[in-house]
Amino acid sequence: MVILGKKYDFCFIHIPKTGGSSVTRWIAWLEGLGGPNGEPNGWQTIYHKIRGSMHEPHPDIPKGYQAFCIVRDPVDRLVSWANMLEIEPSLFERWARSVMKGKAEKPPMELQVPQHHYFEDNDATILIFDKLEEQLFWFFSELGVDKEDMPEFPHCQKGDKNMPTPTVSAKLWRDIVAWDYQAAKIIHSWNRSDAHNLRQID
Repeated sequence: MVILGKKYDFCFIHIPKTGGSSVTRWIAWLEGLGGPNGEPNGWQTIYHKIRGSMHEPHPDIPKGYQAFCIVRDPVDRLVSWANMLEIEPSLFERWARSVMKGKAEKPPMELQVPQHHYFEDNDATILIFDKLEEQLFWFFSELGVDKEDMPEFPHCQKGDKNMPTPTVSAKLWRDIVAWDYQAAKIIHSWNRSDAHNLRQID
C-alpha cells in the first residue's frame, strides 16, 4: 500500500503493523484533510494506491518525490498482528509459523510477507518504529516542511500495550528474524549506527 502526497512531494510505503494508521492520520492532518481525532481509515481510502498483487511493483513514484517506509522488530510486529486478531497467547507460536509459511487464515494472504517485500524495489528512506515520531519529523523537515507546521503525532494505535504478550522461545525469535531478515538487518544496523538515512545497507 502506498500513499502519494498531495501537498508535499513524498511517497509513504505502508507496511502493515508498523504504525501506518497513525502516520496516515498525521499526514492527513499535515495536508489539511482533518484533525487529530478523525478516522484514519477514511483517509487511507483517500490516499492509498494499492498494487494488484504482492508480486507487482508499487505504482511509479513521481519524479522528485522522496519515498519512506517504517520497519518494526519482526517479533513485535507479529505479536501486534496476533493481538489485533485476538490470537490466544498459547496459540501464538503455531499461528506465527503458519504466517511464515503463508498459510494462516488471518491476516489476509497478501499481507503474510516479510517487511522487506514492501520496499525492496524502491529507493526508500527507512524509519524505525521505536523512534517513529522523531524520525518522521526529521524526514519531513528534510522535505522542507517547517516544524511549526507539523501537527502533534497522534499515536492512534495504543491497544497493543493492553494485550497479553505471548512467550516467544529463542528458536521462534530466531526463525521469525530469519523470515524477516532484511528488515531485521536494517533495525540492527540502525541500532549500531544511529544514522538517519539507511538507504544503503550492506
